[in-house]
Amino acid sequence: MAQMACEGRPLPYYVQREFDEFLRCGRLEHGFLRVRCDDCHAERLVAFSCKRRGFCPSCGARRMAEAAAWLVDEVFPEQPVRQWVLSFPYPLRFLFANKPEVMTRVLAIVYRAIAWSCPYKTGHAFSLA
Repeated sequence: MAQMACEGRPLPYYVQREFDEFLRCGRLEHGFLRVRCDDCHAERLVAFSCKRRGFCPSCGARRMAEAAAWLVDEVFPEQPVRQWVLSFPYPLRFLFANKPEVMTRVLAIVYRAIAWSCPYKTGHAFSLA
């Protein structure tokens, strides 16, 4: 990161922050909790995690598992679900990462297009207010 900054090509702040948090994740010297079993009185130190999802494999996997469990337990049993996957070329992905307001506008357009077409494809046309 320092070399890129010296060359005049620094990484975006969010990338630097994500990487710095990843380096601190799970390391006792950066903070921990002491947990104790009430039955056997054994103690254990549990290091704080970064709770990031972009770069840290353990935190990303935990977050993915939690989200999947929530969907399976809370969402899928109650509502019919249709999944849409969007894939953008890399230059657009970098633009969206650097300018979230652009991504917000693009997702609003995508949402309107999907919301408009779904009722007709399923035979349940309704009025969008």
